[in-house]
Amino acid sequence: MSKKIPPEQTVKELIKKVVKERIYVETQEKLCELVLKELRKINKDYVLTPTRVKSLALKIDGIEIKVRTRKLSGEKPEKCPVCGGSLEPVYEKNLVDKRVLIGYKCNVCGYRSSIDAFSPLRYSFFWKKPKSSS
Repeated sequence: MSKKIPPEQTVKELIKKVVKERIYVETQEKLCELVLKELRKINKDYVLTPTRVKSLALKIDGIEIKVRTRKLSGEKPEKCPVCGGSLEPVYEKNLVDKRVLIGYKCNVCGYRSSIDAFSPLRYSFFWKKPKSSS
């Protein structure tokens, strides 16, 4: 059996179809399994990884990705653990009106974390109404 990589557009259409039908998919591994099942109806030699599914799902309007994280000791990562975008600091004012760092957010995918919770444990995928729809 020779392995084949499916076209990006085909994978994105199937990710959208699966998430839209199910409304919620618990993990990126489960989403990959469901999409691969659909892909294999097209070509039994297609292969797919959970990481590719996650990165393509980020590009689909209408799919929201929630990330559960765990505390990670040490420095904050330089890039977003979800999409690789840059992390921006999030500040709030405390009771004495001083700006205090409370966490970080990604302006690309919307990932947010507290100061010490960076390491992703689980990605969940939700269908929401696309922004372009009315």
